[in-house]
Amino acid sequence: MTARRRTNQPALALGLLGLIALMLGAVLYLGRLRSQAAKAAEEAETASVVEEPAAPVNENPFARLGPLPGREGSSDEDPLPDKPTRVPRPGELTASDLWQDALEAVEVAYARIQLAVEAREKGDEDLARGLDAEAVEQFERALDMTGPWAEREVASFDPRDVQVRVVLQARERWREKVLELSPTERE
Repeated sequence: MTARRRTNQPALALGLLGLIALMLGAVLYLGRLRSQAAKAAEEAETASVVEEPAAPVNENPFARLGPLPGREGSSDEDPLPDKPTRVPRPGELTASDLWQDALEAVEVAYARIQLAVEAREKGDEDLARGLDAEAVEQFERALDMTGPWAEREVASFDPRDVQVRVVLQARERWREKVLELSPTERE
């Protein structure tokens, strides 16, 4: 029996040495991962410290390059907002006093919608309906002001012009708001 124990002892010792080597490798590997993570965090921290001038959200990043030849009349505004994020140049479709008055009416309408939402949250449905009706009146006022003007003026611009899309899309959103806020839609 003693001979048998001797043959098992070297195998057991080799197994223990292998297990120790495996654990040592795992510890070294985890240490390496930790140092890499610390190094990456340090690099990220130093990268965020580097101050680069951030472009404003509504600024055209290519504005400093100037207009392309033959495209002096192109617009750099976002075609979706109801109110342009920049001051229109004279002669532009959106520079019209009528258009600017319509945008002011739309701002009033959106303010009434916000007040109506707050009134609904407080449980005052009558006040909310009245505010919705005022918002509808303001949207309809803007649509009435810009209807004939848009038909006449849009025809004088290139249909691919951004200004044309701004006007037409804004008027379409106003129509959708009128339908959305109409009492017949809510019932």
